[in-house]
Amino acid sequence: MTALLKKFLEKALALFNSNPKRREPGDGSDGYCDCIGYIIGSLRRTGLEWTGIHGSNWAARKKSVNLHSVKSEADLEVGDMVLKGKAPGASGYDLPSRYKKGGAYYNGDLTDYYHAGLVY
Repeated sequence: MTALLKKFLEKALALFNSNPKRREPGDGSDGYCDCIGYIIGSLRRTGLEWTGIHGSNWAARKKSVNLHSVKSEADLEVGDMVLKGKAPGASGYDLPSRYKKGGAYYNGDLTDYYHAGLVY
């Protein structure tokens, strides 16, 4: 584990232990946080920047490296960001238009990433 990953996980745990209240959007800086805000807030507390949109769909398309489906716990490593997503036609599917064909951030992936988490 790199020193930077260790620091990030320490900051993430400290943010988690601060017990922020749930609100969208929020990165924990004012006592409120949502799922991707937890990741964003942890990065910022580590001294890193988050540029772009506050959202799981943005994170999946613009900030993720090696985005792939998880088949089992063995596919996960400490420090991984995990995203839950819904395919087109699934109940609750609500992909914002900016990620659909013709949208500014369309990349061919029509999954609606609606939740983010962190592996400890």
